[in-house]
Amino acid sequence: MGAFPVIPPANGGGGETGIFFVPEPSAFGGILGGKMKPILNLNYRVFVFIVFIIGIMSTPVQAAMDLGKVIVTASRMAQHDYKVAANVSVITKEEIEETNAQNVADLLKENLGVHVYDNGSAKSNVLDIRGFGDTASRNVLVLVNDRKINTMDISGPDLTQIPLESIERIEIIRGAGSVLYGDNAIGGVVNIITKQGKGKPSGRVGMINGSYASSGTDVEVAGSKGFDWLNVDNEVSYYLYSKYYDTKGYRANSDLLTKDFDSRLGYKVSDKVSLDLNVGWHEDD
Repeated sequence: MGAFPVIPPANGGGGETGIFFVPEPSAFGGILGGKMKPILNLNYRVFVFIVFIIGIMSTPVQAAMDLGKVIVTASRMAQHDYKVAANVSVITKEEIEETNAQNVADLLKENLGVHVYDNGSAKSNVLDIRGFGDTASRNVLVLVNDRKINTMDISGPDLTQIPLESIERIEIIRGAGSVLYGDNAIGGVVNIITKQGKGKPSGRVGMINGSYASSGTDVEVAGSKGFDWLNVDNEVSYYLYSKYYDTKGYRANSDLLTKDFDSRLGYKVSDKVSLDLNVGWHEDD
């Protein structure tokens, strides 16, 4: 006699775990004669195969579902990347932490189709998408949390005013975005989205030391908090970041001293309405 375990139900409901016995083909061999042995062997194998398949199908499988990246810049509404009819790239927070880039310009030029022209310092770099060359500074729109930072004159935006450490992700659209964003968006759009606080309060303090007498320090505080005494249903998120950096530079007259402060307060009124307050300050010398 052959023994097989009974497979319990997948939903954890009724049923008992036990042992049932299946007669071996040899048990019938002596009764029915040798001519029946091949048929019984075949039926026995088919039965075992069916029991095996039922056992696999009864096992619950809970696979994680990846919904993909969420894009905001392409349509000004949150959409999954596979639904966006545009050439969009997203630089995530994990990719920013793993890169050796020192500023936003260094990070952007690592992406396909994005060119950064070095005019002597990171402050005067020019961002180019779709090959506009000398007019690139007027044809690429740069946003910070959907807020335009391009200057009114023909010079490009100062990409050093957004510290890498405060960035959550960067969305890059290659191609015209003038219908949604107006002028400056003929070549493409770069939307820099800063971090938001979430959950329990957390903090970080960092120190920088490097070549060319480079030194600096930064402080980060983030979290969310509820205000029941104000009859506020949802929590208010907060994020604060400050950085000081000083370097002599790798050549004469390339000294740089930067001071940055970035903050973001957010409140979700409903699933479709949220409030954000962004305050930033940058100084360099």
